[in-house]
Amino acid sequence: MATTEELVIKLTADNSDLRKKLSESEKGVSNFGGAVSKMGGLIAASFTGAAIGAFARQAFLASEEQEKANRRLLASLQGNTKAFEELVKQANRLQSTTGVADDAIMQIQQLGASSGKTTTEIKKIT
Repeated sequence: MATTEELVIKLTADNSDLRKKLSESEKGVSNFGGAVSKMGGLIAASFTGAAIGAFARQAFLASEEQEKANRRLLASLQGNTKAFEELVKQANRLQSTTGVADDAIMQIQQLGASSGKTTTEIKKIT
């Protein structure tokens, strides 16, 4: 049977392999942590890119809807650009004060124009 002294010497001598393995493990964990950090940045960039893309899409759709509302109002006014400009200004003012979307206001104006109302009458009913 080995003495205590022999065991201590043996454990001290044999732990060099353990130290080497621990050092390698630490390097592996450090490399893994660095990779995860890089992936975190990529994932964040991906989500940011998706959010920007969604915002751009919504902005484009809103712009397209506004353009359609403008064309419908102008058509209902039979191309009268002076009346169109007056009614668009009114719709913008009403949107600022009431919070009602200007394209919704323009729909009401379009109904008035389609029913033969004058610009003054349309402005009074909206």
